Amino acid sequence: MTLTKISLSNPVAVVVACILVAIFGILSLTRLPIQMTPDISRPEISIWTPWRASAPNEIESEIIEPQEDVLRSIPGLLRMQSSAVYGRGSINLQFVIGTDMNRALIEVMNRLNQVPRYPVDALEPVISLGGENFDRVIAWFAVTAGEDNPRPIESYQDYIDDNVITRLERVPGVSQVGSFGGRKHEVRITFD
Repeated sequence: MTLTKISLSNPVAVVVACILVAIFGILSLTRLPIQMTPDISRPEISIWTPWRASAPNEIESEIIEPQEDVLRSIPGLLRMQSSAVYGRGSINLQFVIGTDMNRALIEVMNRLNQVPRYPVDALEPVISLGGENFDRVIAWFAVTAGEDNPRPIESYQDYIDDNVITRLERVPGVSQVGSFGGRKHEVRITFD
């Protein structure tokens, strides 16, 4: 007998077999391990080193370049991208998919301890898993001048940098705090 003849002579058995296949399919789907659908985003580590009142070219030569020299040969490192802005330098390390990020994080910490010297007034580097993407930001806040306040908002930059940011950085669990906008002080000397 062929499968077709057996199926036609036993319709109840065919229905039961279909129901069993559907039940086992649903059970298999709910127990599918996470490893079968891996996260394919590139693993990243970001390093942020604050050095207040320093120009980007100073930060590049005194902080970024020595850090890059020791970080270059980390196993699994795919790409290193750095930037220097007024008051801080940052390096973003991108690793090969599948890299053990806990091990990579320890390796990054060990390598940064090998940097020969940091400027005296530079703060310790802040290391965090994940890149510098703004989609990881937990909170934003804006400072605006009141209606009756005649002072321009740019004049509050020093207060924000010296008081607000330093207090937020001390809050447990805060990884990074930054300020954008405002004006930096500029001294102009004119010789006669």
